[in-house]
Amino acid sequence: MSDLRSPTPGRFAATLLRSSAPGLASATARRILEEIQSGGPTTLTSTSEEGTAVPGAQDAFGQWRATAETHLGHLAASIRTGRPEIFENHVLWSHWAFHARGMGVDSVALVFRSLAETLRSEMPEEVGGPAAAAIEASLGILGTAGHEPPTSLRVETGRGEYAARYLMALLEGERDRALSLVDAAREEGGFSIPEVYQEVFLPALAEIGRLWLLGEVHVAEEHFATATTSLAISRLYLDLPRKEPTGKTIVTVAVEGELHELGIRIVSDFFTMDGWRVVHLGSSVPGGDLRRGALDFGADLIAISTSLVTHLDRAERLIADLREDPATASLPILVGGRAFSGIPGYGVEIGASAEANDVESAVRVARELVGLPPRN
Repeated sequence: MSDLRSPTPGRFAATLLRSSAPGLASATARRILEEIQSGGPTTLTSTSEEGTAVPGAQDAFGQWRATAETHLGHLAASIRTGRPEIFENHVLWSHWAFHARGMGVDSVALVFRSLAETLRSEMPEEVGGPAAAAIEASLGILGTAGHEPPTSLRVETGRGEYAARYLMALLEGERDRALSLVDAAREEGGFSIPEVYQEVFLPALAEIGRLWLLGEVHVAEEHFATATTSLAISRLYLDLPRKEPTGKTIVTVAVEGELHELGIRIVSDFFTMDGWRVVHLGSSVPGGDLRRGALDFGADLIAISTSLVTHLDRAERLIADLREDPATASLPILVGGRAFSGIPGYGVEIGASAEANDVESAVRVARELVGLPPRN
């Protein structure tokens, strides 16, 4: 049986899984519904406290099919990269999400085992067997999982209270109050602008993501939080403290398909504060246009952000496009974002010059890459 961790089989298997995902997801949904009808775990048919349907309730087939497609996307990313921790982490987050909707560990395990059975029966043996085994191996993490992900908020501290109050303003749809809290953090709380970013915006946004996973925040609330924080960042831009110019230019971009670019935008502002000329391109810039932009803007460094592990292949394509062009082949490339943070070293494996896990390390590593001395 092929080892899916070797590059060629892994890429082939991942491609096959993705191309076959709609059919595999439908087959998995049917298996789960058959289990329900035969008296499987009762929590598979529960609803949330707010009455929101969860897989097993209204439109059960469609919901289970969508859930299975999500699982397949993460499995493909795990197999393609040869990093089992990607799928293990996905199993953990799925457990937290399902638990918040009234589903226990046995139910979660049944869902993933149904997917494994589908892979064994529907896929070629050299792909389906190892893929199913990867799912089953990842289920061991369920025995060590708590009931929900940890929070980034630190409301027990005076400074942490600002992030909590900002979060509440976002959840209640109070844009003006949220913006006023940012002003208050600076004027009354003594926050510098970098501290506002790190101690107010980032913890509040992380908590929004956590609450969305748990089903306590819906898409409209999440989009409002993103839009309001984007506005707050824009209001701070002209007041950013700037160190002496470095004479260096960085081009920053999020990969294709990233719906939110606040992370790389915040990183971009930290480079501005460090004295760099920053050319922020947003997201979904094709590789050829990124190459031309890097040359036209005179980039000394390119920073690529990826939030979703299912988009790692898109980051790889961008890097490959840059490396294949002689004009940009030696240009330093820095990668970061949530997708890379859980699989250290992978960014360098696919051709990046270095990786960074947070805004401070991004600036520090970038200075090293372009030959600038450390800041005091």
